[in-house]
Amino acid sequence: MTSNTNKLFAGEEYHDHFNPIQYLALKEKYWEEDRQFNELLYNFVEKGYIKGGRLLELGGGPCINRLIPLLKISTEIVFAEYTESSRIEVQKWLDKDESSYDWSRHFKHMANLQDNG
Repeated sequence: MTSNTNKLFAGEEYHDHFNPIQYLALKEKYWEEDRQFNELLYNFVEKGYIKGGRLLELGGGPCINRLIPLLKISTEIVFAEYTESSRIEVQKWLDKDESSYDWSRHFKHMANLQDNG
């Protein structure tokens, strides 16, 4: 069996081969970048640069972290993801499935910002 690690997929191949669990594991290495991006979004929300209401997350993969700073201004978030495997991972989190990705440190970081902001 050959490895698909370094191969670029498009179209149906992408749907068939994208592994959201591997992606989320890789994402752990980029916690600092995620933290900084969420702080930037939080500051935009606090300054009123981003208005709330209905928000669309298009192609977010299996990730919800970019939505966390937007929760307090959102009345609804439409999560439109291309791949079924990514939608399944997000649904597992919504269903509080024990095997879902643990987003708690992202939520804790945002709570700390709100407490100190």
